[in-house]
Amino acid sequence: MTSMVNNSSGNPYQDQGEVSSGMMRFASDQTGMAMINQPLPHGFVFQLQTMFQDAKCEETMNILAFQKDMRDCTFSLRMQAMQYMIMQYTGTWMQSVNKALQLGFQMNYSPMQGTMFGYCAYYQLGEKMNH
Repeated sequence: MTSMVNNSSGNPYQDQGEVSSGMMRFASDQTGMAMINQPLPHGFVFQLQTMFQDAKCEETMNILAFQKDMRDCTFSLRMQAMQYMIMQYTGTWMQSVNKALQLGFQMNYSPMQGTMFGYCAYYQLGEKMNH
């Protein structure tokens, strides 16, 4: 079962940066998720997710993220925690090269594994990105 709420006006020209939303999902296997998206000043978006793996919510994962979408790139910072312990910090930069291709860089830091760097590419077939 999924339930969503938002303050969208239904206007197709409404800026997505003006829309706050929340979602709750519960599955028959007793897992679920609650998520909040909240626009912030200067075009940033705050997102909080809590996922649980059991009915008593003893195994939970929390994700706190800040994202900034610009005309042709996206920057995000994310923190992931389980059972009150920080598991990972992630910073990501994605740059649109053209309407079908994005290239990016990611840095992860985990107290247990140290620092990791990565590169990524995203190629979209069919309907193209809006960048």
